[in-house]
Amino acid sequence: DDYSSDDSSDDSDDDSDDDGEPSSATGSGSSTEWWSKKSHFGSATAQLQQQVKQSALPAAVAAAPAPAGSELLSTSGSSTQDSDPAPDSDTFDDDSDNITVSTEGSEGLASGQDVFLTGLRSYLQDLAYQNASYTQLWGHLEKASGQPVRDMMNTWTLRRGFPIVSVALQPAPSGSQNQQLIQFDQVPYHAPRSYMVGLPFYPEMYCNDWTDDAQDSSWWIPMAFKTLGSNTVQWHSFSNCSSNITSSVPHNGWVMANAGRYGFYRVNYSEPLWNALAAAAADGKHVSSIDFAGLLDDAYSLSLVRQLNITVFLSLTKALGERFAPERAPWGIALGWLQRMSDVLSTAAYGANGDKWKGCLANLKKYVTDELTTPFIAKVQVPGQAEPGLSFKVNPKDSPELRMMRPQVLTAAGFLGHQQIMDEAVTVLKQVAAGQTVLSPDVTKAVYSLAVGSGDSAAYETVQKLYEQATDPAEGERALQALARASTASTITKTLEFALSPSVRSQDVSSLLAGLAKQGGLGFNMTWEFILTKAGDIQAKYGGGEYNTQG
Repeated sequence: DDYSSDDSSDDSDDDSDDDGEPSSATGSGSSTEWWSKKSHFGSATAQLQQQVKQSALPAAVAAAPAPAGSELLSTSGSSTQDSDPAPDSDTFDDDSDNITVSTEGSEGLASGQDVFLTGLRSYLQDLAYQNASYTQLWGHLEKASGQPVRDMMNTWTLRRGFPIVSVALQPAPSGSQNQQLIQFDQVPYHAPRSYMVGLPFYPEMYCNDWTDDAQDSSWWIPMAFKTLGSNTVQWHSFSNCSSNITSSVPHNGWVMANAGRYGFYRVNYSEPLWNALAAAAADGKHVSSIDFAGLLDDAYSLSLVRQLNITVFLSLTKALGERFAPERAPWGIALGWLQRMSDVLSTAAYGANGDKWKGCLANLKKYVTDELTTPFIAKVQVPGQAEPGLSFKVNPKDSPELRMMRPQVLTAAGFLGHQQIMDEAVTVLKQVAAGQTVLSPDVTKAVYSLAVGSGDSAAYETVQKLYEQATDPAEGERALQALARASTASTITKTLEFALSPSVRSQDVSSLLAGLAKQGGLGFNMTWEFILTKAGDIQAKYGGGEYNTQG
């Protein structure tokens, strides 16, 4: 078997654990409309332009001048609280990972008529070779758009932190089955000021919990959202602590906020909405790769500030084992957090009530292996590959996303309990040592790390020798980082002792020790004990001077 690639990329196999003034015009109809149609367009111009090219618009359309008043993006829905404009007919559709621009209004895109770029261009031209500040940028954007950009942005640039936007569905006053009231609420992303460790959590946080100043009570929030049964992205903005909007949402349907993940805020949902989104996430036609990644990241991050139970995140991850497309974004987010949970439980297993935490760790690894990584690795559809499945073999024609995802998924799968992947890595390493195959740089670090992490002493010695014999600095770095994935007492001891040997440069000692410790559990405890008992030797390794020994 050949695991090499004719045009292999550089080392791309990162491990999975690789975290003012309120606007006076905010929420006005003109501000909302401008943001919906112009500001978001400006922020995504490059992406949208590329997709317009791919959609092969007729040459006549692409060359036509933009008619007066033509727009690309729009708000949709009718507000029951804020004075937003009536829905516009121009929309764009979000299908899977791609934003497909509707033909109506596409002339404006083709001709490049964008007030965001107009304002940015004038800012760069007027202040070329001069010092500048962000307020001058706001001024140029205001002039180009005719909108109060400075007031809008002050709620972000002059405030610390960022908000959580909570979303819930309520029956619409009209009583129509297909019309529901979407309720948006904003609070700061942090634990409540009254939070104390050990107290029961109640999600009662105030919009202005950062401050007692009523003038610093909320952000101006542009909101893109989608609903069940429609690929149309709708827009709404608000600056109050709460805002409602009536939209077409089927009974027992769902709404997904921050569609496309353009907004700098976390999104929380009511329990029925989380359940509905977890079910919808299994189908990439309903929830795109980037939106799925956002849901996973929001759910875990909200659990960190006690706004959500961790079971919501775990429920969302089930969809990973049912989506058989190579999607790096959701897998990267989920595996990073799952690995963090594993590391924390590993450390807890060596403390009080260790048996309890060992059981939790075993259950977590069993869940990840049985429900997520095993079905995905066996059934993922790889373009250009006759049979489904993910292995250490790299095809030079694989997409960049697949080539980055492959080592990430395989490495995390092995360390989260997939024994077959561990065994396969040891086998591949033996073939490399025997000269029977050459590894692609895409998977080199993954194979080395998994082989060392398997606890196989022969594999450990092979990787250590590869490090000592490496003539390519990148190859040596991959092997050294793999030695930090030692998992048994004997191999951890070898790595700790090797860190102080002449073979390891002094500048690499801290990263090697940190790599061992951040695994948690046995690696953390043995590394900490080693640092305490070998502090003098470690300092001697660095010698004199002002070299920073911080890892």
